[in-house]
Amino acid sequence: LPLMLGLTDNKNNMRVASLNALYKVVHRSMDYTSENEGGAVACKQIMSAFLPHVVEVLSTETYTVARPIILGWLEREMDTILEGDGDAAAVEIGCCDELASPLVCTLQDKTAKVREAAKRVMIEMVSRGGVTVNAIDLCVRVLAPAAKRTLEVPLKAIYAAFGDAPAADGKEEGASTAKLISPIKRRGDAPANKAA
Repeated sequence: LPLMLGLTDNKNNMRVASLNALYKVVHRSMDYTSENEGGAVACKQIMSAFLPHVVEVLSTETYTVARPIILGWLEREMDTILEGDGDAAAVEIGCCDELASPLVCTLQDKTAKVREAAKRVMIEMVSRGGVTVNAIDLCVRVLAPAAKRTLEVPLKAIYAAFGDAPAADGKEEGASTAKLISPIKRRGDAPANKAA
């Protein structure tokens, strides 16, 4: 957690140093940098151990300065989080469901850059099975109606990504399923069986 809290510091040099330290820890190499990997191999177990702290920092409104940094870090380490040893078939379905809530939270960030990064991370995770449709649905259902309307466009893109996502039972979680259980409804939508 101290490394994660370093990303929330008001001083840019502290945030940069904390991010560099995170890369070195995850890749188990003091020579590793985001620009020079040096052949270092990332450790999925170490990365997974950081996820609860990622949840805490992304969900805390006073830590918004850290959001773009953490989202960028998650994007870069996506293979480490989901596959670990590089085997796409080894992805544990729903292994990142705990990230659903903080990512939905960051979709509501005041900064467009953060919102776009959150959408990219969610789309990548759901399309590869790391986050399940149920996890996102549970988060969206508790949003206020105004928030649901605001998030309608990015959430449609995220739900659509489930069309290629593997489901826990081996079946595909298709986009049609996501639409059926999506809690987003437009004002004035008429029931399908209502007479014209």
